[in-house]
Amino acid sequence: MSNRHLLMKRILAGLLLTVLVAIGARAALPPPPPTSDLPEPARPRSATVALPLRLRTTVVAVCSIVGPTAKRPIGFARGSGFFVTPRHVLTCRHLLSVPSPEGAVPAERIIVEFVDGRQCDAQIVATEKAHDLALLEVDACRWRGSPALISRFALQPGDRIRVAGLFDPSGFWVAHGHVNALAVIDGFALADAKVRSGFSGGPVFADDATVQGMLSQRDDARNAVFVRSDVLLSFLQAAGIEIPVSQGGVRAFEVRKQNARSEPKRAPSSKK
Repeated sequence: MSNRHLLMKRILAGLLLTVLVAIGARAALPPPPPTSDLPEPARPRSATVALPLRLRTTVVAVCSIVGPTAKRPIGFARGSGFFVTPRHVLTCRHLLSVPSPEGAVPAERIIVEFVDGRQCDAQIVATEKAHDLALLEVDACRWRGSPALISRFALQPGDRIRVAGLFDPSGFWVAHGHVNALAVIDGFALADAKVRSGFSGGPVFADDATVQGMLSQRDDARNAVFVRSDVLLSFLQAAGIEIPVSQGGVRAFEVRKQNARSEPKRAPSSKK
């Protein structure tokens, strides 16, 4: 055997010995702990944290009743509203009366209803006809609402908005759209979110989850006509309600999936 072949044989033997030693050392090590038992890595903290919008305790149904009992009313109207303080709900003035052949009849009883069915009687604190505004108080209610965060009006044409409504016992409805006009009439803006009966009184949210308005009505194409937040803030101030005004709000708009759904595209039965 030549010296060259002998050298190659020794090199291969050395490599084989190195591999066997490495395999043996690894086999002698204890098995790693299961992944589920490993601690989660620390998450970096930031000054601004994305928070979910608590629709469950912020947006409510507003029910106006004419009749002897709530279960057997003579007349009934239902729309939406949202808490601006733990005891005050902002909604539409036109929801405080019940339609009849003789005209609108003032409600004899007003009920605020949460998405889980809890109900509270409400009293009228203030109304304003020009912008279809009403402020209700649920002071005798043992449940408190989570106030929405209202910010100064800052929407521009093309900005995305969402309108939340609670008029169906099965859960929230959310209509998506973009701002079309900032002043269709004094104090009202227009968005192409398609809304239906029952959205009236629902908050209009910007992308940062702050309230930029309240849905009042819709046009013939079912586009959302909403009262601007600057008008809402002036109304609340005149009513003696002092609330913190957001300059930006939280970063994300989130809705609990099991309690929210998008508004389907279907023709409404009547305007509200």
